[in-house]
Amino acid sequence: MNGRGYLAVVVTALVVLSGATPFALVGTASAATLTVDDSGGADYTTIQAAVNAASDGDTILVAPGTYAGDITIDKRLTLRGDTGDSSFGPGANAPLVDSNAGSIDEGFVLTAAASGTVIEGFVLNDFGDEGIKFDVASGATLSNVVIRDNRIGGDDDGIGQGVDGSLANIEITNNHFVSEYGIYLSVDGDVTDLSITNNRFDDGSGGLAGDESVYFSIDGTVANIDVSNNVMLTEYYGVYAYFYNATSDVTVTNNDVTADYEGIYIDIEPYDDGDAVSGVTVSNNDVTSDDYGIYLDIEVYDADVTGVTVSNNDVDSYYEAVYVDISADNGDVVDVSVDGNTLASDSDEGLYLYFDLDDDASLDGATADGNTVTTADDAGIYVELYGDSSTTTVSGLSVSDNTVSNTGDQGIYVEIYRVNTTDTIQVRDNAVANAGDEGIEFYVGRLVSSQQSVSAIVAGNVVDGSNGDGLAVDTTQGDDLTLDVTGNAFTDNANYGIDLDYTTSVESVTISGNNIAGNVAGGVRNANGSAYVDARNNWWGNASGPSSASLLDPESGTAANGTGDAVVGTLGGGQVFAGYSAATIVSGESSVRFDPFATTPFDIGTSVPAAARGGAQFVVTNLVVSPDAPTDGDEVTLTATVTNVGDGSGEFRGGFVADFRLVENVQVTLAPDESRNVSATLVVERGSYYVTIGSLTERFVVGPRPATTVSTEVVGDGTVNIEVREPRAGSQTDVLVPFVEAANETGVALDVLGVTAGDDDYDLRLRQAGDLDTLLADPEAPKDADSDADGLDDGIEVDARLALPSGAVAGALFALDGDDVDGVTVEFTFDTARYPALAEADRDLASSVVLYRYDPDAETFEQVAVTLVSATNETVTVSAEAPGLGIYALGVDASRLETTVSVVGNPAPVGGTVTLAVNVTNVGSGAGVYAPVVVVGADEVPVEPVVVGVNETVEVRVDLPVTRPGFTMITLDGTVVGLRVGVEDRAALARAY
Repeated sequence: MNGRGYLAVVVTALVVLSGATPFALVGTASAATLTVDDSGGADYTTIQAAVNAASDGDTILVAPGTYAGDITIDKRLTLRGDTGDSSFGPGANAPLVDSNAGSIDEGFVLTAAASGTVIEGFVLNDFGDEGIKFDVASGATLSNVVIRDNRIGGDDDGIGQGVDGSLANIEITNNHFVSEYGIYLSVDGDVTDLSITNNRFDDGSGGLAGDESVYFSIDGTVANIDVSNNVMLTEYYGVYAYFYNATSDVTVTNNDVTADYEGIYIDIEPYDDGDAVSGVTVSNNDVTSDDYGIYLDIEVYDADVTGVTVSNNDVDSYYEAVYVDISADNGDVVDVSVDGNTLASDSDEGLYLYFDLDDDASLDGATADGNTVTTADDAGIYVELYGDSSTTTVSGLSVSDNTVSNTGDQGIYVEIYRVNTTDTIQVRDNAVANAGDEGIEFYVGRLVSSQQSVSAIVAGNVVDGSNGDGLAVDTTQGDDLTLDVTGNAFTDNANYGIDLDYTTSVESVTISGNNIAGNVAGGVRNANGSAYVDARNNWWGNASGPSSASLLDPESGTAANGTGDAVVGTLGGGQVFAGYSAATIVSGESSVRFDPFATTPFDIGTSVPAAARGGAQFVVTNLVVSPDAPTDGDEVTLTATVTNVGDGSGEFRGGFVADFRLVENVQVTLAPDESRNVSATLVVERGSYYVTIGSLTERFVVGPRPATTVSTEVVGDGTVNIEVREPRAGSQTDVLVPFVEAANETGVALDVLGVTAGDDDYDLRLRQAGDLDTLLADPEAPKDADSDADGLDDGIEVDARLALPSGAVAGALFALDGDDVDGVTVEFTFDTARYPALAEADRDLASSVVLYRYDPDAETFEQVAVTLVSATNETVTVSAEAPGLGIYALGVDASRLETTVSVVGNPAPVGGTVTLAVNVTNVGSGAGVYAPVVVVGADEVPVEPVVVGVNETVEVRVDLPVTRPGFTMITLDGTVVGLRVGVEDRAALARAY
């Protein structure tokens, strides 16, 4: 055996039990073991030869070595290399199935006759199409296949591709995929009992692979697919699935997904009416993505959707962290639960749950319970129901026990259109803090008939520090809403504690047993002046009751002359809107019935406000913005004072919010009567800002930034005075006047372009200087070499008329003058002590020194090539071939630009756009210019260069028009960064989602 040995010893014992067996036993009694070694000493030297000679049930043992691919398996076999330990992939002595430098498209090819085959312990390398291909004809089924403990690489798919037939009982486990697509299954037939477990998908070195880890497109019936316990690192999707037929028992669980696009995307849209969907579970996954985190889209006709679960996932995404969209036309949606997830979204909702119920469809059981949303740019949790029939019914809807904080819009938003509830919608025991708009908003759109009604309860919730209302209720005029608001705490919200819109039918709204305190505009507003709302037996923040002294209770006539939160709205009045300041109270009967009121706070139970933990009560005062008149680019400091006015120690939890975005969380523990200043910093842009913390709001305006200017003046031999006006904080001005070694005399015009600012000492030696204005008037005119430095004694003030390009932050102008001069070799020596960027060990010195020649016709600079002459620890010398007379600019580029790239907006209809977003960060010591080259397909897209300051991050967004359907490659500076995905029209786009 040539000294290498075999990697497995097979001892086969056959026990036949009564009942069915998972694999066929035909021929087992005569099963043989064949050996393969490419160096000889075995039964065969090629795997294909062994396969050809084998019979059903045989085992083929393959020794370490290199074997040609394109191995067709058309019988039931076990092929075994080195399976290794329990880690992903094969052992160290696994045989290599090779593509012969890419000339072979597939490694193994399995036909339907290969049912019952096991492939384990191989390395499949760099195949142009598939590492393992399922070649199953229409009407045939490949079944009972096990693929495990392999390392599968290639330019396209690891396993799969187009399957005309069906698949059944396929197990893919413990493999390491390093291909573009990991598993790609496009199947025309049925797929049943498919297991993809304990695999790893990456680029082979721990980075992101090029395309989807797991891709499904299945036209036939789907039953029992399990994708679990996998690690997926991908530039596109972790799981991407399209199912077009009846679907049941699909499980995606316990996966660790890092994706540049969507983490987990499942689209189930059966072609045929009557095809149902059941048992879809996405749970316990850890997902990080730059698009949607988990996206589940189900649409059925004349069929039911039952048992959909999205639970206990941890998702951090750019768009919605969890998006569940279920549409049913004349069918029932039963038992949908989106529970126990931990979610964060940078751009949209944390959780979006949408139901579209058409033609007598109904919803029976839907929960969004026990979720934690730590941040969201829109609503934290958004639940929307839309029906279109008078018989559309909803029951068992619950949004409860969620914790939501730091949202850009509502904390929780429940929106209902054209449905009839057969029981009470539950919004219970949620904790909402620092919502950018309403803490909880409840909206009921117009119902279809007078027989429809909606019943809901909002109970046990804690809403604190929202930038709008604590609870907002809005209905279309005439809708039948029964709403019970009880046992909640609405505290320290920037608008009203509870706000009833003027269209709300308030006669069927009851508000009782709530703690309503510290809300800026008022405790309860009823904008419907035609009837009063019953808001008796609430705590208004003080034992004396609400503070609207000029309003009377509409039944008892008691004046609202306490010092608690105000009641807002009068009977007979129109719409009342108070904005974000204390409400204007109009004399008369209140449209809020408040008498009697509670004289002590209610014990809300375990869901106490975050700002009242430990029995403490907190007051926020003295919100200050400094400086009070900032300009564009300034860093402002926000300060406030938090005081514990309660009788016990406790932890204050809040945050500074600017224009609906969290600036910084604040958590501070205070003893009784203790005060502490809290602060945050914010870099501002031109415009107006509203800043809030607790119940305080402060507005300030950011003005334009005055331009930075530099003036210079020669006051003596070798001495130059330089004055910088309006310097930028933390930046530096650097002025260089170089010596120019040339065959004839040259003029040096002292000027500075493209500087940032700062303080510095300058000891500059001038060889010859000329006036900049004279040079610009006629750049190629000869100049007397003996001329004095006329114009310099008057000083030169810099403006923006000549912006030095390509990021030079230290520079000077000089002119090459003289008769009959076509080109001059110039040398410049830089002191690295003065220009430390040139002393960095890994810096490209030749590209760090920049030289430009001014084109007076175009009024722009064009770059001149610079060559490194010598470099020491103290000096760097460069030279350039100056192409003739003219004005030149010399500088040191000390910038260092780093980029992160994403492509957003896919897919888009033809005529629309996809956006390439590039975040550029300058980690160097000088400003730089980012001028990327973007190519889509074969077409370059023009991009306006941007200047990036030191430690500044700039987002460059490039709109890429969609000119045709399909996939088009996007390159940035010669590197592929993504695809533009086009569809025919908006209808096709809707189908894609």
